[in-house]
Amino acid sequence: MKKAPYVTLSLTMLLLSLQGQIISDFSNNADNWHSEGDGAYYWESDAGNPGGCLRVDDDATGGMNYAYAP
Repeated sequence: MKKAPYVTLSLTMLLLSLQGQIISDFSNNADNWHSEGDGAYYWESDAGNPGGCLRVDDDATGGMNYAYAP
């Protein structure tokens, strides 16, 4: 029985999408994430679910505020 080409394509796309994921739990620090724009960013040890989180305060004085993964 010949396999349909869309099955092979689907598996290939799944593997490519898993390759670029970045996982951070922010349990000890900001894991090298940072923010650019109008405002500041902080690592908070007790505000995440579970554990820590990256908090970005946007002052709303400029056009954009970006958070960048490592």
